[in-house]
Amino acid sequence: MATTPESRLMAAPAEIRQQILQNLFTNEIRTNKDGEIFNMPWQLQSVCKLLKEDVDTIQNLWSPPQYATLLVTYPKELPQLPSVIAQLKQKTAKANNGKQWSGFEEAGLIIFHPTAIKQVLADLPDWLSKDQVMQSLYLCVVREWDLNRYVLRPTLNPEVTRIVKSNLTLPKADRDAVKGWSSRKWDSMQTGAWCVLRELAEDYSSAFKGDAGTPFVQMEDRKGNGVQPRIEFTGILPKEHKATFEKRNSEAMIPFHIGGIEWI
Repeated sequence: MATTPESRLMAAPAEIRQQILQNLFTNEIRTNKDGEIFNMPWQLQSVCKLLKEDVDTIQNLWSPPQYATLLVTYPKELPQLPSVIAQLKQKTAKANNGKQWSGFEEAGLIIFHPTAIKQVLADLPDWLSKDQVMQSLYLCVVREWDLNRYVLRPTLNPEVTRIVKSNLTLPKADRDAVKGWSSRKWDSMQTGAWCVLRELAEDYSSAFKGDAGTPFVQMEDRKGNGVQPRIEFTGILPKEHKATFEKRNSEAMIPFHIGGIEWI
């Protein structure tokens, strides 16, 4: 009887299984509104009891890497960041004989992640037209981020977290409709997205260097050496609003880097 990769994995000694599973852990760390920490595919916890036990064993021994990235996909995750960082520092100290973990080298906010959109959409009145729903939806999502932004400035230190990215990618299904928005509608959303990071930007602006359109520099090319702290807008956006976006950003009190945006 032929064996499958899954059955061979399950038959292997625990040490071998755990070494294999460790390769699925990533440098990208996420949390949720309850402050739980995730750094691996969630499916591993639900495959079977044996693999769940292996994952739990690895998690107990795991500590965050030096070049860890924080990814936030829902506004109500932001208040959990101080607790998450404290937990990770404790894990590092415990696993490495008191060695200190400085914090996330990079942080990313996925502003229009499906989780945030779904939550806001459920609260919108059902009498709105489709166009009104779309505009209200995105403005309300941005407002939710703004309501929870208070935690960012005391939590993210530009000497540690060198790059903060705000990903503004819109859902693919809505991009055609958004292309037809007036400049005023678009500007309202863009201004809201800028406001989410406006206070944090004051700390990062002290080391701001170069033009706001400086090309995006990939993390693997930086290695954390001599990188100027900065805040970036990234994502995929409709080219119809590029001119408005660039003008609004250049006029902002503290412009953000925008070289990471792909205009389509």
